Amino acid sequence: MASIIKVDTIQTAAGGTPTAGGLGITVGGTILQTQRFAATTHNENSSSTYADSLLTVNITPTSTSSKILVMSHSSIQFFRSADNTTGGVSRLVRVNSGSLTQLAGHSFYESHDALATSNALQVYSSDTYFVLDSPASTNQLTYKIQIKVISANAIRYTKHYDGDNQTPGEIVVMELGS
Repeated sequence: MASIIKVDTIQTAAGGTPTAGGLGITVGGTILQTQRFAATTHNENSSSTYADSLLTVNITPTSTSSKILVMSHSSIQFFRSADNTTGGVSRLVRVNSGSLTQLAGHSFYESHDALATSNALQVYSSDTYFVLDSPASTNQLTYKIQIKVISANAIRYTKHYDGDNQTPGEIVVMELGS
């Protein structure tokens, strides 16, 4: 014969609320929370030092065993440098208690006709990240995209036009139970 236990509240010995894992309940593969940010404007960096783009999102994991799925997509725009090349770098980073960790990075480079005289030449591309992170932390984490130029006058992030409509860039993070 099976037994049934019915209770109104379960508490830890310290009086707190237990987690599913603390009760021996497996929650693997479950999406525990989702955070999202979309940028409808752009920012620009003309330096060879990394600067934050507008794509930044915070999440506080509920368990140190959780994984964080990070997804982002944005348009990127470069203005040609004087030597007819265009290049820049983006990177996805995690900030945990002031410590920055690079999770992934992309380089963009394009050479142009040396006979072109207009410095107004612009190059558009897209930048996408899809990373599964294991931060082993229950601190608030910040995930963000940073950008810098390599060989360009400037780089703009989340800048793309489709006719009169600007396509927003976005970053999404999901906490996955293990």
